Amino acid sequence: MTSRSSLAGDAVSVEEPEAAASATTAGKIQAIDAEAREITIKHKKENTTFSVAADCEFIGYEKEGMTLADLTIGERTRISWIKEGDQQVAHQIEHVVAKDKSRGG
Repeated sequence: MTSRSSLAGDAVSVEEPEAAASATTAGKIQAIDAEAREITIKHKKENTTFSVAADCEFIGYEKEGMTLADLTIGERTRISWIKEGDQQVAHQIEHVVAKDKSRGG
């Protein structure tokens, strides 16, 4: 979005940043690098690596104060992320409980 204003008769063009659109990707955790703050999940047939924001929120886990190091490879998860520069940055990681097929659901 571009805004125009006039200062002392001179037209000034100001670029306003577009709001970053968030996206969600679900899959199984394939790799965790807590030191580098990265998580890789397999979504469909493709592995995707996300940088994990310092203020990332962990939802649906029994333990309070979860960190990236507490996650387990093979767990199902849903990641809400935003494209920041050339990185996909996770701001929310949600534990997804597999449905119990023996109960019909």
